[in-house]
Amino acid sequence: MTLFKTASNQSAYLKAGLLGFQGSGKTYTAVEIAIGLHKHCNSDKPIYFLDTETGSDWAIPRFEAVGIELRVAKTRAFGDLLKGIEEAEKEGFALIIDSVSHFWTEMIEAYKRKKNIGSRMAFHHWGVLKPEWQRFANAYVNSRLHCIVCGRAGWEWGHEEDDEGHKDLMKLGTKMKVEGEFAFEPSLLIEMERIKGKDLGSPISHRCHVVKDRNMGAETMDGKTFENPVWTDFMPHIKCLNIGGEHLGVDLDRTSDELFEPTGESFTSKRRRATVLIEDLNGELEARFPGTSKDAKVAKAALKKKTFGTYSDTQIDGMNPDLISSGLGSLLDLLNSDEWEARVAEIVKEMSSPNKDA
Repeated sequence: MTLFKTASNQSAYLKAGLLGFQGSGKTYTAVEIAIGLHKHCNSDKPIYFLDTETGSDWAIPRFEAVGIELRVAKTRAFGDLLKGIEEAEKEGFALIIDSVSHFWTEMIEAYKRKKNIGSRMAFHHWGVLKPEWQRFANAYVNSRLHCIVCGRAGWEWGHEEDDEGHKDLMKLGTKMKVEGEFAFEPSLLIEMERIKGKDLGSPISHRCHVVKDRNMGAETMDGKTFENPVWTDFMPHIKCLNIGGEHLGVDLDRTSDELFEPTGESFTSKRRRATVLIEDLNGELEARFPGTSKDAKVAKAALKKKTFGTYSDTQIDGMNPDLISSGLGSLLDLLNSDEWEARVAEIVKEMSSPNKDA
């Protein structure tokens, strides 16, 4: 069965992310996109809202004005985040998560309380938390649901060296305050910015920077900027979606579990062990049947066939090393027995019989 097949668009749902500092317009823009997409698809399903900071209360009039049912859960518990996606996927059109940063923080704090950890987390603790967070990231990508995630912005810091070799701590940019890899998951990533006028009382605008648009066509919005964006500004990305079609983010049924034994032995380690065992096997046979005479060759081949069911070193090499080890042990028992010559002669006769495989 081949791994690859002819490509088809399997992105049927919008997976958008918005980040920004307070007052930048994240929630407003998320609601704008959700309502616009709902009307565009002529849906009659409700929109769900996982609310960590009361933003849904202020959005109710917008939903009522267009006759869309809004269902809200006010929680910051990470466990509710996973349940929320599952529930919204069953009956909803879209899910707004605002703010995902709170769910990440709550999971960390819950873990620290459970493990009685102080203010500072050790490196190995993240090895527990990150796989747990990945369960949400997988659900976000694979859910059959339009999903719009808002996250708080934070500064990225780093050291820059001046002309004299001095290193100063500098702001290098912004990032979403959430698990470090999550910003790679959305297909459309937007950064919102609050713009103030120079004069007191000047109007405030909300500027949208498209940080990432996976659309590779001529209409890609990657790097574009909009003032006070409306949902139609994002139509070039939405038009690329296979709305109503099959959706597959990542096939999570395919794993590499078969590469590891219960002990955690890697595929490479298993192959190395198999190679060593076959070298031992051939060494033992060569020591007992030295040279390249016909009798020596026949004896060695017959013993391999009797022990492993094949004459081929390549096929033996592909076997589980535990099976090779067991076969080698049985062979050594035979060769170290008092009647080994007679038993080898019987095996050679058996393996050479015309009716052997009949």
